[in-house]
Amino acid sequence: MIAANQLMTILQSWSQGVQVWGRDGMRKLWSASNVAIYGGGVKEPEFLNELSQMIGDYDRWRFLASRAAVSLASRGWARDRDS
Repeated sequence: MIAANQLMTILQSWSQGVQVWGRDGMRKLWSASNVAIYGGGVKEPEFLNELSQMIGDYDRWRFLASRAAVSLASRGWARDRDS
């Protein structure tokens, strides 16, 4: 349940927010947000570059598994360092 003093805003793109609140208003809204989720599909290079800079370097963990004819032959975690 969302408390009375909270606001949840879901936008399809950065430019959609700029159209509603202007560039400065959108920057203020974005910088004050507690949670920011990028769902993919945006094709705005300026926004994506800024998002990439905010994220910075990170480690990505992924599960690796290979299957034999009957059972799981090997499994484990791999760490990729992206920058």
